This record gives sequence, structure tokens and C-alpha cells, in this order.
Amino acid sequence: MTYIVEDACGNQSTFTSQIKVIDKTAPTVVCDANTVVSLNADGETWLNAYSIASDSYDNCSTITIQGRRMENSPCLADSMQWLDKIYFCCEDIGKTIMVAIRVTDQSGNLNICMVNVEVQSKAQFGVMCLPDVIVDYSAHQFKNELSVYGKFVQKETDRKYIEIDSSLHPIFIVQAIDGLVSHSCSIIIDEHVDSSGLNSCGIGVMRRVFYFNMTNQIIDSCIQYITFRSLDALEELKSFGH
Repeated sequence: MTYIVEDACGNQSTFTSQIKVIDKTAPTVVCDANTVVSLNADGETWLNAYSIASDSYDNCSTITIQGRRMENSPCLADSMQWLDKIYFCCEDIGKTIMVAIRVTDQSGNLNICMVNVEVQSKAQFGVMCLPDVIVDYSAHQFKNELSVYGKFVQKETDRKYIEIDSSLHPIFIVQAIDGLVSHSCSIIIDEHVDSSGLNSCGIGVMRRVFYFNMTNQIIDSCIQYITFRSLDALEELKSFGH
């Protein structure tokens, strides 16, 4: 800016000064306080930071919107960096994750808001239970190896047919094949054995109860009934079947 000063005699003097205009006002941040994300078929998702704070603005310039988790993700290192997208994975299911959204203008002024992100999984959960079986009560020799009556796997290709020694005269109610539990996220399988249905001779019914857990929540269960009978009773069952 130039100033010109003139007296009554027409003498002039000129002074030039530079004025620097500085934007020190932070942008206005407008965030959704709560939002929900769903994991994809691979058990993960990225949340676009812009989608949470798209109504934010600055009076002087364009803005940049980035976000980060307030705690590191168990699935991705360095997830607390400021990025355009925020990562979520299977370990986040059922939790509310605190996320920070930062809005920055071209002058470096910034504003931050906090958002609660609820993580869900809408991937289909599937389970095929183990078949019930009837065997000779001498099969108690396997009481510490119940996997001989089948096990649960998480891939169809890992399923195997259940083969029990023919001397135990096994009778399966349905196809003798391993159980299957499937989901895009890892499932923890807890097995509990209930032998209260057996008498002192080992004859009766044992229950194998399987609980399927995901992120510390039971999402389903299965029961396999193993019936221990005397050989004579088994022969009668087989004869009846024919």
C-alpha cells in the first residue's frame, strides 16, 4: 500500500508499506457425534473421514478432513496416524471406537471433533452341527479324546468323514462328517462336556455342547448327543433298522 502526503505548496512525499493479511481463524467443524460401520465380506472396512464431517467449512479457504483412531487397531499398525480413511476390523465388532476428525484450512488452522463409531458385521454366520451317534459303552476308552466323534472346522475343505472303529458298532443319525462353522471373522469354539446322563456303568447319554464366540460374544451353539449302549441293545437297534 502506498501513501502520498502533499502540503499546501504542492510538495509531495511518498511512503510505501506492505500489509500482510493472516487468517488465524480455525475452520468450523461439523461432525456426526455417532455413526455405524459394517465390515465387508473380508472382515474389514475403511471409513471415509470426509463422510463424517462433510458439512465442515472455512470462511477463507478450502479445507482438508482427516481422521484417526484414539487407540491403535489390533489389526493394523500405526492406525493412529492422520489419514483420509480410518480402518476397522473383526476385533472391533461389538465395540464403540472413539475416532478423532481433524479439519484443517490452507493457513494451517485446525479444529477437531470426536466421533463414536459402532462397528458391526452383517456377514452371514453359518453352522452345521455334528451328527448324533450311538456306540457301544466300551467306547468310554475315548472319554479324553472326544474328537473321534467329530470336530468343528471353519472351512468346508477341512471337513472330514468321522470314522469310528467298527468294533464299537457306531450308528450315526445323519451323515458322519465334521461340523462346520463359517464367518468372515475368526470364530472361537468352546466345548463343554456334560456326562450327567451316564450311569455308573457308563451307559446313557453324554452331551458335547459347543459355543461359538466372536469378540467375546456367544453368537450360536450346537449340541452333539453321544449315546452309550450295551452291545445287545445296539444289535437290536441295527436289526430294527433293517
